[in-house]
Amino acid sequence: MQMALNRGEIDEIILPDFVAEYLLRVDNSYEPSCISSSGIMNLCFGFTKDNVVLLNRWNAALISMRNDFTLAGFEQKYIKNFPEDTSYDYIYGINRTKRDKENAIKFERFKDAPTINVAVTGDLPPVDFVGVDGMPAGYSTAVLAEIGRRLRVNINLVNVSAGARTAALVSGRADVVFWYEVNKSLEFQPDVPDEIILSEPYLKWDKFIHVRFSE
Repeated sequence: MQMALNRGEIDEIILPDFVAEYLLRVDNSYEPSCISSSGIMNLCFGFTKDNVVLLNRWNAALISMRNDFTLAGFEQKYIKNFPEDTSYDYIYGINRTKRDKENAIKFERFKDAPTINVAVTGDLPPVDFVGVDGMPAGYSTAVLAEIGRRLRVNINLVNVSAGARTAALVSGRADVVFWYEVNKSLEFQPDVPDEIILSEPYLKWDKFIHVRFSE
């Protein structure tokens, strides 16, 4: 969407408020035009329908993280308070200091534990993005690291494009993918293929900001 906006093919893009605020902080060539609401959207994880055992374990971890306020803490740290430094270099992982690298999200490794491959697109900063060094970062990565710790499994991140998520899951390249659903109460989810079942949501939003080029 951003590339289409930059090329002048569209006049504005509609983004979740936290994504729009992120973009506006790192690039002053854009400006907000209005705020809208299109119902509630949830960030979830997608699984194949034959992977219910893993889905149930994943859901149990997410519910416990919600109940003990771990998710709320991650949201505060990685979305509401991020970035403290709004420079382009900092945001996109260029010239990071030693301190920044030491504070990078770390995944625990468990001996003789199963490995879960998770597809990451990097399309939704600051929730999900991939730095120039190829390493995923942000809120979703922190959530994944904590799920791995609670389930005592090894998380392996696989970079894929947003359009390749379903193929990565169905082909077995990934066991889990990032997904979202629109208005959970709807019986039919037009953006969820038949092959995929969704986890409990780990982030919700209901406010969207329209972004255009500054005049």
